[in-house]
Amino acid sequence: MTRRHLIFLLCLGWMLLTLFPLYWVVITSFKTPPAVSGGATYVPWIDFQPTLNNLIELFSGQRGNFISPFLNSTVVGLSVAGVV
Repeated sequence: MTRRHLIFLLCLGWMLLTLFPLYWVVITSFKTPPAVSGGATYVPWIDFQPTLNNLIELFSGQRGNFISPFLNSTVVGLSVAGVV
């Protein structure tokens, strides 16, 4: 194995390590509340049945106001980025 291959494998490992938390957030967003608290499951359609109910409840306002604070944060962030 050449040095180039070794560096590639290390970079690939680092990429997987840094992307795993994002994968976990996305997978958890498709789980039901009992599935979230029931233990670790990693693969959709094999370990659990994905559902869009969480996202529907979030954007419809059933779980509180999400859109307004999100838009406010976006406006503040873009304003700060524009000033700097």
